[in-house]
Amino acid sequence: VAHKFRQTVADDSKFTDADKHGECTSSKMNQLRALIKQHDDKVVVFGTRNETLLPFIAEWFDKWGITYVTYHGSLSAKQKQEAQDKFRGDPSVKVFLSTDAGQDSIDLPEASLTIHYNDPWTKAGKEQRGNRQDRIDSVKTAVQEITLSVPYTVEDRKAEIISIKAGYQR
Repeated sequence: VAHKFRQTVADDSKFTDADKHGECTSSKMNQLRALIKQHDDKVVVFGTRNETLLPFIAEWFDKWGITYVTYHGSLSAKQKQEAQDKFRGDPSVKVFLSTDAGQDSIDLPEASLTIHYNDPWTKAGKEQRGNRQDRIDSVKTAVQEITLSVPYTVEDRKAEIISIKAGYQR
C-alpha cells in the first residue's frame, strides 16, 4: 500500500528521511549504519517488503558507501545464488540485505552479526534468520543478533504478538 501511495503521489521529496542537507533523519537507519560501520566483519540485515523497505535501505547504503548484495523472493534462483556467492566470496561486500526469503536453506557462515531491521511475524522466523550464520562450517567463535525497534510504535505490538504466539508452543 505504501509503495502504491508513493507511486501515486509521484513526488519522492515527500517520502524521504533526509533533511535539507541530505543527511538521514531516521534514528533507526542511523543506528543500523552505526552498527554496520563499527562491526569489523560481514553483516546480515533482514527486513521485510522487497518493494519498499529494501530499496529504502539500499539507497542509504549507497549514499554511505556500504557495500551489499540484496536477496529477496522476486529474484530468480540464479540471481539468489549469485547474491549468496558474491557475499560469501567477495571480501569487499560487507552486508547481505535480505527479506525473509533469505531465512531458509542458505548458509552465511562468513557473517558474525545479524541485524533484524524489523521482526518477522513469528518466533520461528526470527530463529531461522539468526541461524543463517551459526552453521556447522562457520569459523566464527561468536555470532550476534540485534533487533532494531522504535519504542511506542507498532513494532512494540508486533513484539508482543510474537511473544504471545511463542507461549503457545511451550
